[in-house]
Amino acid sequence: MKKTLAFILAAVLAVSLVACGGESENNDDNVNTNSEVSVTDDKKADENTFDTSWASNEFEALLPQLPFTGWETEMNGNTYKMELGGLKTETLTDSEGKTIGYGEDKAALISYLDSLSSYGFTVEETGGIEGYVYEWSVKDANGNEIEITCAEGYCWIEIVKK
Repeated sequence: MKKTLAFILAAVLAVSLVACGGESENNDDNVNTNSEVSVTDDKKADENTFDTSWASNEFEALLPQLPFTGWETEMNGNTYKMELGGLKTETLTDSEGKTIGYGEDKAALISYLDSLSSYGFTVEETGGIEGYVYEWSVKDANGNEIEITCAEGYCWIEIVKK
């Protein structure tokens, strides 16, 4: 019961963070045309930029800050690999075996992936076996490719810089 309640609270938090992340207020109805163009251009610029201060190299700087820390990394030419284990990624099911949610860390990863489109990334789920393995293909506007895989408590990220 405690796990179910904790999951529900985590899911509500994740949904509220995603919902609030895309909102912007524009209550200024008396803006001249030139200012409107400038505000619109600024919003587009902000949409495709994010804080990279967390990144330790040019590969990590291609992504907004990840929801986890403690990655083991390997760099080889234009490819950068990241691995992290010990994640809580179990799938939660109801009494009939239907998926009703994800473990805390998998939910955080899915929320992160959902947020990437607001920065101009394209995200496509490329495969997966329910409850075991999930794979996503992520591309930025410059053609850099990021493959994210999550399975059995591990997350792997491979970034190929163009």
